[in-house]
Amino acid sequence: MKLTVDGNEAENASQFMVKFENSKTPTLRKIDHRYGAPGDMVTISGQIFTKNIGPGASDLDNFDELDTRSLQNIFFGTANCGLMDELGNPWGAYLDVKSDGSFDDEGSITCETSGSFIGPQNATLLVSEYGQSIIDKSAFSVNSKGQAFFYHTLPEVSSVSPNTGADNGGT
Repeated sequence: MKLTVDGNEAENASQFMVKFENSKTPTLRKIDHRYGAPGDMVTISGQIFTKNIGPGASDLDNFDELDTRSLQNIFFGTANCGLMDELGNPWGAYLDVKSDGSFDDEGSITCETSGSFIGPQNATLLVSEYGQSIIDKSAFSVNSKGQAFFYHTLPEVSSVSPNTGADNGGT
């Protein structure tokens, strides 16, 4: 095994063990709608661990000073799903509250899709201190071509030409 830490190869890599733990892995469990056009807003629920958004999260109103983790980015396919509006305000990131008043690891995040790709896509959430997300099996859908997806972009009709014609067609 080759182990690289901060760009430097660890000489004693064979002495390390890599252990996957579900409880420490961001998990996307649900999306509020499975189909949409690039530019649509979506809300994703799952194990997101924090409500702090991105580098500079400490400047935002919803920043939790006791939480060092932050939501770094979310992608649909290779396109960024924007976490903030043009003024730098977050669209929304919330954690569920436990009965004792503390925050749960489960929550939701709202973002604005982007890009021009039309078709089935999967999502990836990056959370500092935890890494890249996985998608829960129950969150997948399958399109008519048998392709599994988390979100599917559809083309948007912006105009029709000619825009006038006979009532019984033929134009």
